[in-house]
Amino acid sequence: MIRGAAALMQVMRESRISRAALQPRVHERLRRILTRAYRHVPYYRDVMRTVGYDPERNFTGPADLQRLPVLTKQKIQELGTSAFLDQGVDLERCIFDRTSGSTGRPLEIWRGPRSQALLLARFFRVLMVNG
Repeated sequence: MIRGAAALMQVMRESRISRAALQPRVHERLRRILTRAYRHVPYYRDVMRTVGYDPERNFTGPADLQRLPVLTKQKIQELGTSAFLDQGVDLERCIFDRTSGSTGRPLEIWRGPRSQALLLARFFRVLMVNG
């Protein structure tokens, strides 16, 4: 078992790609995320329109994020869940979670099945890499 874990950790270390090779992937993924948010999430569409940004026309790269305001827990609670949900999302298929509320009111979190799987995969990767 330990041999298998060591081999997996070695493969994960070797699978890292160079910064130069990673940059086009980052740009493309960010462009897709911003475009989807603009098209389907009311809060982000409103924010982007307010600052005069349309990711379909104006996207240049990660620096574009500086044009958008930082989203706070208070803003999420003020506007409610519906402002941040992808239009047409089926909440029956989503996983509901919430923060502990240690700083006040708990924050509700909805994740799609793929998002939840990626979150767990990242968690397990951290555990494996760090022993």
